[in-house]
Amino acid sequence: MSVDKISDTEVLQWADSDLSILPPVGCDGQPLVSGFNTETDDRYVFSTDPCDWIPYIANGWSELPKCLVAPELGRHRANARHLEAIDMAMQRAQDCCRDCSPLNAVQYARTTMILDEEAYPEGWNGTIKFVGNDGAVIWNEGARIYDENICSAATSGLTATIPFSLNPGPNVITIKARNHGLMMKELNHGFYMRFTDDDVVSSITLD
Repeated sequence: MSVDKISDTEVLQWADSDLSILPPVGCDGQPLVSGFNTETDDRYVFSTDPCDWIPYIANGWSELPKCLVAPELGRHRANARHLEAIDMAMQRAQDCCRDCSPLNAVQYARTTMILDEEAYPEGWNGTIKFVGNDGAVIWNEGARIYDENICSAATSGLTATIPFSLNPGPNVITIKARNHGLMMKELNHGFYMRFTDDDVVSSITLD
């Protein structure tokens, strides 16, 4: 990849599923994600097959890189749309790309957070900041804890504050992100997620 050097201290280690295409849905109030687990949801939420997952291309980066807007035309370099987001379109391309998500694309991301059992023997309860681009679902240890059904960019200023908990030891977090079906200038899908408690972040390791 032709990218600028980037700090490697901030982004969690995620793994992503293959991409699939769902039936077209716009931004007119139709649900972007179903209100119940689909067969595909269950496949990835409860997956035990390592072949279901590919390491996220930007693991360890603090933000996404600068990309050529249109390499074939030699157009200028510009930042990826949402610098701190997990960008599923870039994952699919396995390269730095901007506005390269297929319409109605859906993918899953997964990480295992290991909470220090000595520091938090009773577990941790708090909040996270989260926004999907566009529709999204969060599962924590297999339990569906949050649905989002609005067309939105994955930026920190658009996040919702969501109650969140971690058990002592390993916690498997799975996130579904779904692009809308409208032909627009910005074509990307992914999510932004951040813990609001710095103390607990220092007590989390990753599998």
